[in-house]
Amino acid sequence: MYAIVLMRRDFRENDQIITFYTKENGKVEVLARGVKKIISKNSANLEPFCFVDVEILQSKEMKFLGSVQTSNSFSNLRQDFKKILLAQATLKLLSDLTQENLPDKKVFIFLYSWLKFLDELENVVDYVMLCNAFILKMSALLGFLPQLNFCVHCSRKYNGEKSWFFHFSGGGVLCESCKIKNLIQPGDLAFLGFMRKDIIDLIISKFSDVGSIENSENPEKVYKFIIRFLESFNEKEVKRLNLAFLC
Repeated sequence: MYAIVLMRRDFRENDQIITFYTKENGKVEVLARGVKKIISKNSANLEPFCFVDVEILQSKEMKFLGSVQTSNSFSNLRQDFKKILLAQATLKLLSDLTQENLPDKKVFIFLYSWLKFLDELENVVDYVMLCNAFILKMSALLGFLPQLNFCVHCSRKYNGEKSWFFHFSGGGVLCESCKIKNLIQPGDLAFLGFMRKDIIDLIISKFSDVGSIENSENPEKVYKFIIRFLESFNEKEVKRLNLAFLC
């Protein structure tokens, strides 16, 4: 079956657990026996973000690797430190936010198109904006985007008012009337229409068009907002990327 290598981690002396995102089964974790040995033929095919054709065998207790062959290693991507860092961080985030054995072909195609885009990218771009675009598009596919158009408490439509807040625990914007009813919690941010515009533009734009978006907010500020929303929505901490390495 076709799969994308998300990550790998050590297990015992010579083995590793490989996390794949497969077309047929979604995210799966597989034991790769002996892959840390120098003589291992599979190790090079199991590098993160390789696109591979893999045979996965099932025992009574767990899945283990049968064979694996690289179909696309995205070699150009691997020549650029910032691209490597971005690919690793985004695939790690997807792994953290998805459960095993829940297939989603749209997510699989999205991942492949993302890696292919990075591999073919030649022009210098704002990598933080690209990171934001990936996270938002991924969130849309997984079904947890922030509500930016209507108050999450009374369903009033947002019309650009500057007095609205973003209610993190509620997952969306909160109007002035509902804000007054003591629904605001410590840490909720004043919601600015500029950030809303940036988020919507990043969601609807192609990766290739992200560089031409006229962002109103600092991309690093948008990134922090997105990550905090994901943490509130999923009720678990998300590992943050050191954005200084992408600038």
